[in-house]
Amino acid sequence: MADALFQFMLEKLDSLIQKEIGLIWGVHGEMEKLQSLLSTIQAVLEDAEEKQIKEKALRDWLRKLKAAAYKVDDTLDECTTEAALRMRDIRERLDEIAEERLKFHLIEGGAERHSDVIANRQTGSVLTQS
Repeated sequence: MADALFQFMLEKLDSLIQKEIGLIWGVHGEMEKLQSLLSTIQAVLEDAEEKQIKEKALRDWLRKLKAAAYKVDDTLDECTTEAALRMRDIRERLDEIAEERLKFHLIEGGAERHSDVIANRQTGSVLTQS
């Protein structure tokens, strides 16, 4: 069971790293260290779960480990949620700013269209002079 939890957290952490959320918050290195630590722990979990039957101290260690693992999982969920909320807020703000362009009567490809209009005016004036 603990092995499945750690596998799930490793996958979630890997996903976050790949999405570069860690880079946004400047914790990429910490996330990689955490991933390495979880991977090391995962490698000994099966042995620890078998031995816990006989060793009370090991059972206590596994209990602490599982509690910490749930905190890691919660934190990763918060990171994902927070990043999604921040991205949504940024997108909404950019949408608002983009809508403000209407006040200035801006059009897409404005520079190109403006040069086309000028070129047409110059051509038109030459024809009328002839």
